[in-house]
Amino acid sequence: MIRAARPSDLPQLAELYRRGAMANAGDVEKLQAHPELLELDVDLLDVIHVCEDPAGAIIGFAALTPSRPEAELLALFVDPFHTRKGIGRALLHAALGEAVSAGCTSCRLVVNSAAYGFYTRLGFEEIAQVETPLGPAPMMRRVLTEAAPGQTPAIPFPDAFQTPESEDS
Repeated sequence: MIRAARPSDLPQLAELYRRGAMANAGDVEKLQAHPELLELDVDLLDVIHVCEDPAGAIIGFAALTPSRPEAELLALFVDPFHTRKGIGRALLHAALGEAVSAGCTSCRLVVNSAAYGFYTRLGFEEIAQVETPLGPAPMMRRVLTEAAPGQTPAIPFPDAFQTPESEDS
């Protein structure tokens, strides 16, 4: 189930952020050298959606700043034990729908190499290389479209929690 985050979720989000960041083998050494990068700064996050499993545990989250005209996706993490089930796609869909509702016409994000293919498959295009604390990384953008009343825009989306053979995080 996708829902808006509550203040009581923040400790779980911080732990999921650390676990998700450390799951990318290409970043582990740099993150160990800079443990401050593993701290989730919730003051920077305007809109947070979480995904709960049937037992109510948070297994993913997406954080967005919907500043017009361009939103910024600041974080999208899925518990490493729950990847490739459509959860990342569902969270992205919720975040982009929020961006369109706020009047944004595009969304940008900075990605690591592990997530590049995921975002490319969902319509994001690389627009620049930027320097991050972990080294150079691609900045990507996706143009957002209007939706008919009652529909969420931005990406075609089959039901969440697809079968494990799904390609998405």
